[in-house]
Amino acid sequence: MARIPNWVQKRAECTIEIIFNELIRQIRSDVSWFNSLEETIRKNRLICISDRKDMKVISEGESTFIGHENRTKTIPLQNTDNEILIKIDGNKIIADLPRDKGRIEINPVWNKETLTCDLYNGDKSKAYPLYQVSQMIIGDFLFGDTNG
Repeated sequence: MARIPNWVQKRAECTIEIIFNELIRQIRSDVSWFNSLEETIRKNRLICISDRKDMKVISEGESTFIGHENRTKTIPLQNTDNEILIKIDGNKIIADLPRDKGRIEINPVWNKETLTCDLYNGDKSKAYPLYQVSQMIIGDFLFGDTNG
């Protein structure tokens, strides 16, 4: 007999808070992999991660934070050339990218047909897996030129 997926648990986990925390775990893992690469591949750059209450920012250098803004508490933060601000805004996750590269808005939506929590960037034309959302947010930051 085929195994029936636990759709109740998967549906219960399709919340903005849970998806946000899973995304941050994926980004942490990706940054860790990046930092373990040879210096020539990562262009002698290290991305450091630490936490600050109610906020998550990814940046290059020694004072780097990964986190989110609490929905009910706005913490002013300037987005500089070497920072990515990731936050929950209503029912979506927003990533403000560095150097005027725009914004990514991720909307988790429960799919009744596939029994999955689909992640959309803006419109609902294509769903993305979590690792690809991480790549959309930090890929150019890690491997591209953030200094010009």
